[in-house]
Amino acid sequence: MNDFLLVAFKYNKLEASIEVDYENMRAPSIQYMIPESPATRCLYTAAQTRELDRIAISRGDGTGFDLMGRAARVAFRLLRQRWPEARKIVISCGGGNNGGDGLVMAGLAAQQGLEVSVRRLFSPEKLKGEAAEAFQWALARGVRPVAADAALPEDVDLVVDALLGTGLAGPVRADYARELERLAGTGAPVLAIDIPSGLHADTGQQLGPVLRADATITFIGINRGLLTGQGPACTGDLYFDDLQVPASVHDAISSDWTLLVPANRAVDACLPTRCPASHKGHYGKVVCLGGNTGMGGALLLAAGAACRAGAGLVAAITRPEHVMAGLTRWPDVQFSGVARAEEALSRLEWADVVVIGPGLGQDDWAQSLLNAAIRSGKPLILDADALNLIAAGQVSPPMHSDWIATPHPGEAARLLGLSVAEVEANRFLALENLQGRFGGCWLLKGAGPMWIAGEDRGVAASAHAVLAKGGSGDVLSGMLGALRAQGLSPSDAVRAGLVMQQKTARSLERHAPVWACTASDQVDALARLNVIEAV
Repeated sequence: MNDFLLVAFKYNKLEASIEVDYENMRAPSIQYMIPESPATRCLYTAAQTRELDRIAISRGDGTGFDLMGRAARVAFRLLRQRWPEARKIVISCGGGNNGGDGLVMAGLAAQQGLEVSVRRLFSPEKLKGEAAEAFQWALARGVRPVAADAALPEDVDLVVDALLGTGLAGPVRADYARELERLAGTGAPVLAIDIPSGLHADTGQQLGPVLRADATITFIGINRGLLTGQGPACTGDLYFDDLQVPASVHDAISSDWTLLVPANRAVDACLPTRCPASHKGHYGKVVCLGGNTGMGGALLLAAGAACRAGAGLVAAITRPEHVMAGLTRWPDVQFSGVARAEEALSRLEWADVVVIGPGLGQDDWAQSLLNAAIRSGKPLILDADALNLIAAGQVSPPMHSDWIATPHPGEAARLLGLSVAEVEANRFLALENLQGRFGGCWLLKGAGPMWIAGEDRGVAASAHAVLAKGGSGDVLSGMLGALRAQGLSPSDAVRAGLVMQQKTARSLERHAPVWACTASDQVDALARLNVIEAV
């Protein structure tokens, strides 16, 4: 059996707050152990994963019930490995194939002498296809499902969520919502089959109450909603198994979105290497613009990150009053204090890449610097107030395509004229609209950051509490500037930058409590990070 994909991310059942281990003062982080294979290369919609199932069956890789049996056995094996002491198990089943998986799991549990209670939100006589086969299979092994409004057993060791699966497209029905509330009330750990019930498989949006899982296991293809939006908050540890479906099945389905993981060797291969005989001129010149009055720190973070991420030369243009502090913190950076944009033109001409936005502000000084950066025609990294100025219509976006924009959901909402909730409801669509409207390469930050550059688009399987600090975006901007200056394409720079930041966060977690780590720590940790080594 192929190795599981594991994504560890703990959340409370009924809230989106991270469960903190107060004894060690640490918050759990995401871990990835993803075998590189066609099955884990792409992210799929619910319709595409259903098509993967259909193709696998049509090519003789087993009947639908055979695949269901394989899935149930893999899920039951995980249950026994992860919760070996669990004896009293509740499995709640809907009327589709997701419920069928749960019914077969119930039969397996009964065969092993576990005390299993199956709750059903279906009428047995209305079951069809594989779900009906699973029902009869479970009955033959002594399983007796009861209606979901029956009283729950006391002292439940484990809940298995096999209710809604990936087919949910609208609001959670009232009867399912009540069952989810009842299951959450047990306080028992939860194993979700395919996807936590109530989560949209395509977008990661919550479509009503969601029973937050301690672990989720999914099969054949990874649904993209598990990795972004509310997906990481609801899914818990994410396990994947391809059910021994051959690679040709995945080759038959074209997916627009790829999956990026920190240990991906293709990412490591695109990171710049160093020749022993090289000099500073070989690794590019980055200019960082920003640091308006009272916001000099953001620029220092970006410039410092550009140094740490490998740029040969780094300069920073800021308000004159911030130059001394900048030189004190980063003597490696060539600081210039300017009162007017004209004073920055020679430095912009010198640059290979321009990073603009960190601490920029939105006054006349900021507008003039942004206009000058855009007119320079140089590759750009646009962040923070650079994007807010464009959103406000005070500055026109670049006419060329050689730039990377890095909005968080609030900035993306302003650019699109939407609310943050509307952006978060479908981050995929929001990102496609940004790229379609403005061109360039776009990186939408947040849990499960995602990018799009023409036909190249992907989601990074990453989220870490270390990054939930002001200035993390400024650090990323500086890193991206350095990577572009060293010759990486916009999309390769985004991939490498996301991998570097995630590995940096994990490196910090090993040495300090998550809540104590700052964006400055992220910059300093880059000096101790071997980005080629898998986390």
